[in-house]
Amino acid sequence: MSTSTPATLFTFAESYLQAAIRLEAHQGTPLPSKAPLSFLLAHALELTLKAYLLHKNYPEDRLKNIGHNLEKLAKTCKRAGLPHQTTVDEEKNLAYLSGQHQNHQTRYADAGGTEQPDHKMMIEMIQRIRHTISEDLNTPEKKV
Repeated sequence: MSTSTPATLFTFAESYLQAAIRLEAHQGTPLPSKAPLSFLLAHALELTLKAYLLHKNYPEDRLKNIGHNLEKLAKTCKRAGLPHQTTVDEEKNLAYLSGQHQNHQTRYADAGGTEQPDHKMMIEMIQRIRHTISEDLNTPEKKV
């Protein structure tokens, strides 16, 4: 991550979010598993929150120690000044997605876990967070 700037991470995260939105909206043959969608959302959120923390000069070594823990990233962002409010349902979905992301359940079939978070709710939450962060980063957000 040492060569990543907040703006590049933020932009890269947008690609994962757009892919998730398109996959969620797909009306063709249903996927055998929604795990790829959860992975795209988790990675989009992880990169978005890490972009914010890098922008706030959060030390990279401490950021690496947080790893893929989305809940810890979100709490660290709030402590760093991110003015984002979440609902109780969003918090529950974030906790579930964070657990899946940390345990690689969205990447490997044998990692366990077949339930998925509310993807539409997570998309909306990530979009709101990105809107708030885009103002702070002075980076235009892309509309899908």
